[in-house]
Amino acid sequence: MNPAALELVALPVRALRRGVVWWAIGLAAMIALTMAFWPAFKGSGVIQQGLDMVPPALVQAFGLQDFLSPEGYLRGNLYAILVPLLLVLAAVSAVGSQTAGEEAAGRLELYLAQPVDRRWAGYLVAALFPLSDVLAPWRHLSPWDWALGGDPLLHAAEPWRYAALVVPTVGLVVLGMRAFGRRDVAAA
Repeated sequence: MNPAALELVALPVRALRRGVVWWAIGLAAMIALTMAFWPAFKGSGVIQQGLDMVPPALVQAFGLQDFLSPEGYLRGNLYAILVPLLLVLAAVSAVGSQTAGEEAAGRLELYLAQPVDRRWAGYLVAALFPLSDVLAPWRHLSPWDWALGGDPLLHAAEPWRYAALVVPTVGLVVLGMRAFGRRDVAAA
């Protein structure tokens, strides 16, 4: 990648540093507060009675299985839905604000920006497909299942799950860098 194209990528990345730090602090605080409330939930018969009244499909969809264990509590409160959705929200927010800032400055066309995909298909596949006997075998098509399937809070994640996330990401980054490098910015 030539230095001019590299600078076009580096400028917005540098601008996002402060926001990333604040998002990380907020996420860490939310996790710490959630963990601090665990003693109040530990061994609570009332919560178990409430969960027993919820349909099993909803318990599974929201990750509330074994909610009264430390692993189940973290899965149900954070890792099944909330943390992944917050990370997606942070990414969409960062890209949206960066795009708006570059548009206001008149530099957006230099970035040759592609539309941001805001579909929740991967999450829906991971959360809803297991509820259907017909669709359950297809849940493995979702990156959410690759990252969170196999219950990584209870068991070490299998190496293929990391590879399934890293290999396509690296491949897409390399393809994007090659495509970006071939664009004629001077003619734009």
